Amino acid sequence: MPSLKVIISSKKNLQAKYGKDFQTVHNMLAELVKADSQRDLNTQIVYIDEPASASKAGITAVKTVTRLTAKRAVDALCKKRTPAYIVLFGAGDVFPFQELTNPCYSPDSDDDQLVPSDLPYACDAAYNKKISAFTGPTRVDGRIPDI
Repeated sequence: MPSLKVIISSKKNLQAKYGKDFQTVHNMLAELVKADSQRDLNTQIVYIDEPASASKAGITAVKTVTRLTAKRAVDALCKKRTPAYIVLFGAGDVFPFQELTNPCYSPDSDDDQLVPSDLPYACDAAYNKKISAFTGPTRVDGRIPDI
């Protein structure tokens, strides 16, 4: 039985970014799905903000893609489908990074109060801005950034 890999993104954000070229981006993802089938991977594309796509994946579509709604959608998807691999598609303007409070922040030595991260998506802990909430990753995740 093939392992399940889920490519997760926002259709609305991709369409806003790529306009008429969105279909080209979607077709490239479809080619990845096809190539994965040759490697015994059952890969599915899930747009968390498209009702038909989200429903097919067994989750409720989000109205707006935010850090909170993206995290909740990934958690729901993982609970429902238990994928072996999660791939987030798009840069932060397409699919948001989670912002974690920098535990090393000091106004004298570090300008970054918040750190963008995908670590929360790898964990089944609920949405949180504290990195200490995400000490036990239970999922394999990665990101394919776009331009």
